[in-house]
Amino acid sequence: MTERIGQESDYAGRMRDEKYEQELKVQKANQKIFELQRTNEQMGRLLSKKYRQKCWKNCRKTIKAE
Repeated sequence: MTERIGQESDYAGRMRDEKYEQELKVQKANQKIFELQRTNEQMGRLLSKKYRQKCWKNCRKTIKAE
């Protein structure tokens, strides 16, 4: 009987450890997703600003050429 309880306790401990490891993996994955989303937003803002500037320059050139 005590051997069975010991085995169940060991099993429960392993299950807790696995669950904790899985939770850590999920946390790390969520952190990476957050970082990538932030980087994507920053790049989007930079590119948008850069293309707007190019567009205005092209418009000015066109107007001056006319």
